[in-house]
Amino acid sequence: MLLDRFRIDDKVAIVTGAGRGIGRATAIGLAENGANLLLSSRTKEQLAAVAAEVRALGGTALVVPCDVTDTQALAALADAAMEEFGRIDIVINNAGGTPPRTFLDTSVGYLERAFQFNVSTAFVLSKAAAPHMLAQGSGAIVNISSAIGRLVDRGFVAYGTAKGA
Repeated sequence: MLLDRFRIDDKVAIVTGAGRGIGRATAIGLAENGANLLLSSRTKEQLAAVAAEVRALGGTALVVPCDVTDTQALAALADAAMEEFGRIDIVINNAGGTPPRTFLDTSVGYLERAFQFNVSTAFVLSKAAAPHMLAQGSGAIVNISSAIGRLVDRGFVAYGTAKGA
């Protein structure tokens, strides 16, 4: 069957921002296709609900609450996945976002914080996971972006710049 080609049985995926939205949907899709998951976001209650959905599908989910802007905690996600599952096959850098702000009200600091939240955090987790992927000879890193990274809209100079990166 065609869908059998998408099976990722026993692969391990780290998903940030997994408590809701795109992260939740991604985690469920990975679980439906056989992946073991490390679910991370700031909100433990949301993660617990997603983990319950994963387990109802017969999957395995490790819940690790984390604020991705804390780069030390973010890098520790790779360690937690290795400790629990012994491998990392997929990293989904999904956590991100920045509220809209008009151009003239956007400071350099605001722009830098948007870049850090949307780009630097993905770099930190990817860099922590990459040595494990290289050691096993395979892996995939997926960075979730946004159409606003290539479109123009008022109030999105910081977010659009970060997502364009």
